Amino acid sequence: GLAEVLSTMVLAQIINPGCPCFMSIIPAIIDPRSGDYVYSSTSAQIANVAAVQLAHYYGVPAYQGASYGGSCYELNRWQVGKENVYLPLLATLAGADMCFSISLIGDDNIWHPARICFDREINEAINIIGQGVEVNGDTLAFDTIRNVGPRGHYLDKEHTANNLPKLWDFSFLFQKSENSETKWKDLEELAWEEIRWIINNHHVPELEPKVQSELKQIIQAGEKELPLS
Repeated sequence: GLAEVLSTMVLAQIINPGCPCFMSIIPAIIDPRSGDYVYSSTSAQIANVAAVQLAHYYGVPAYQGASYGGSCYELNRWQVGKENVYLPLLATLAGADMCFSISLIGDDNIWHPARICFDREINEAINIIGQGVEVNGDTLAFDTIRNVGPRGHYLDKEHTANNLPKLWDFSFLFQKSENSETKWKDLEELAWEEIRWIINNHHVPELEPKVQSELKQIIQAGEKELPLS
């Protein structure tokens, strides 16, 4: 709660004055019938917004908006999508400085690889909503509107071609099956295909020798201070 977070921030300032801090309070309720820790309840969503306001009241950034686990139900179901949109969306609209949400289901008990793809879709949409609409001469495109007139269209205009792709990223979760004779692919199946491709094809670039040397020094210093054995 608030008292625990504030006391930790005070302790951090005593140890290291000026240490950058942020506030993160994860509200939830307990289901009295099952004992489950429910992050996605309506009450938790409202409290999540209040946590953003409390952080800003104390003058620190708010790190809120987790879709921490969402529903205990299966991944590719409407309830999971519904529950895991509200918390980060409301936190963003309330002015949260940072939001987090990745791949947790079952009330934060299960890490689901395919859920990364679903969360990516959710967070991309929330990011676009949070950025709002930029209003200037280029986005309003008065010249294009004037040239098209009341009975024309904008599909063949350069302004449309340049700006339409920026409005929304392509969603691979909603792409059609390569075989036009078959029905659309299951969304969870597509997500698993993407995760498998990433695992098989992504290669982490090596760190620069200088960075590797610094990391080794940090590890060695830590092992001397806190021996593992």
